Amino acid sequence: MLAATTPRNQAQVPTLFHQTASGNLTAVSSKSFRAHAVKVPLGEVPINDICCERKIMTPWMSLAVRLQAVALCLVLSTNTVSASQAADQNINTGLVRQAFTNWQQGQGTVFDLLAPDATWIVSGSSPVSGVYNSRTDLIERAVRPITARLATPISPTVQSIVAEGDVVVVLWKGEAMALDRKPYNNTYLWHMTLKDGQITEVKAFLDTYVLNDLMRRVDPVR
Repeated sequence: MLAATTPRNQAQVPTLFHQTASGNLTAVSSKSFRAHAVKVPLGEVPINDICCERKIMTPWMSLAVRLQAVALCLVLSTNTVSASQAADQNINTGLVRQAFTNWQQGQGTVFDLLAPDATWIVSGSSPVSGVYNSRTDLIERAVRPITARLATPISPTVQSIVAEGDVVVVLWKGEAMALDRKPYNNTYLWHMTLKDGQITEVKAFLDTYVLNDLMRRVDPVR
């Protein structure tokens, strides 16, 4: 049995030749795995190209086939992972988008998606900046001190949602009326990590100047 290749301007598909009892060679295409009878006079084939001792394939052919198999497995594995990641991204994006829609309609907030032990980090310098290690901790020490100074709930308007892997990033604006009848309008960017349909970590960025002004200017409702 010997190996041959196609011309340079054609796809390089390895072909194996098997010597028949009549002295001719039968070509077996490794691409289709089915024998295609192609008779080649034995004298026209260089003797060095014929495998000795009736071996199925030469060492270099064996290595080539193995490498092709490894490459195929890697491609299939990559495609499977990519499809799974894309599906997770779509699910996470849908969950976050729906949570903001519900919030805007007065039917909940994004905080409803938080896992009980979620970590929430508020950036910048403000009375509520810091790290919160649970949903309860965040609501008690960061959310309520703000809402206690508002006459109306914050109404969110999503400007952009970007997802990659298990992360969803949302840029949004919040509008509300403070207790002193002045508007409280702020811009937020939340970098959220999700797992199993829940938010497990958030890095929150906002205009702390606007927040600080609200916290100093308005006394909370007791």
